[in-house]
Amino acid sequence: MRWPWGTGYIGTPLVKRLLQSDAIDEVNCLIRTTADSDRFPSRSLLRYSVGDITQPAAYAGELKQCDTLIHMAAATGKVSKAEHWRVNCEGTKNLVDASVAAGIRHFIFISSIAAGYPDNKYYHYAQAKSAAEQYVLNSPLQATVVRPTIVTGHDAPVTQGLRKLRMGRLLLLFGTGEVCVQPVSVSDLVEVLHEVTLQQPTRQIIEVGGKDVLTLRRFIECISSPDSKPLIPIPIPLRPARFLLAMMEPAISRWLPLTAGQLALFRNNSTAATSDVGSTHEFMSLEELVAQCHG
Repeated sequence: MRWPWGTGYIGTPLVKRLLQSDAIDEVNCLIRTTADSDRFPSRSLLRYSVGDITQPAAYAGELKQCDTLIHMAAATGKVSKAEHWRVNCEGTKNLVDASVAAGIRHFIFISSIAAGYPDNKYYHYAQAKSAAEQYVLNSPLQATVVRPTIVTGHDAPVTQGLRKLRMGRLLLLFGTGEVCVQPVSVSDLVEVLHEVTLQQPTRQIIEVGGKDVLTLRRFIECISSPDSKPLIPIPIPLRPARFLLAMMEPAISRWLPLTAGQLALFRNNSTAATSDVGSTHEFMSLEELVAQCHG
């Protein structure tokens, strides 16, 4: 039995993929409300449990019936520093402890490439994810940490945010935009997660990126300008921008287009270390990723 938190951008297609696998006996999907169950077709292999990631005691009994747990619940975006740590770090710690008590065989933690950023100043999401990774890997569990790079696809949250940097033919560019990125399709990531779920547990960090590596500036241009017309960059000094956003966020974060932490994407490379996992899978090319984003 596998148990993903299954109603997010990655969780929804992952649950559907697990249900197609002949090696999966049953999928127990943790959802926030009963309304979330409408995302999936009725299947005899699919079970639902309603709960909050920060309160595993409420579904401790169901945990004991599972052998593999896929944890991908997270607070993202413009939530407060306290919320990032409450959900992404403390929530993960609570779930790890409950999984140890329940005898989970394989704990799969979906983290982020940002957890390994050398410069994560102001990025509370990345800091909390990094701390959560350490707790997972230092626990008694047989655990696998998966770090996706930039996850793309139709209506992908990251690409939607980056597109907002385009203003007509102008492109707001923080720093030089010359850091490297390796975007991965959500469908490719799901295939890798399916492979990780079926393999023997290994205590390791697996980074997952797509087929092509390019500069962040080029990537933003590709997803923002489907007509292939060149955009005119408007350079914005990165360091003062991060500082000013960090100062403004406590008072007006809801009105800001992005956070100081999210600007870490413009400061760090977002590429994946080579791994044997997914090596036999044919990942989408950049052209296919862009077409999927605009599809």
